[in-house]
Amino acid sequence: MTFDWAIALQTLPALLSALRVTAIATVLGMLTAAALGLAWTVARRSRALEFGV
Repeated sequence: MTFDWAIALQTLPALLSALRVTAIATVLGMLTAAALGLAWTVARRSRALEFGV
């Protein structure tokens, strides 16, 4: 069995498109997690200060 570079080059645009979607999903997920974590931490700290815990 041999590696066919022609087929690899034919699928390259689809692979690059998938890589772009994966990178965007990763960055959006990271930003969402960071925003939710920050909101969670601020909410916990403000509640702790309010009740003296």
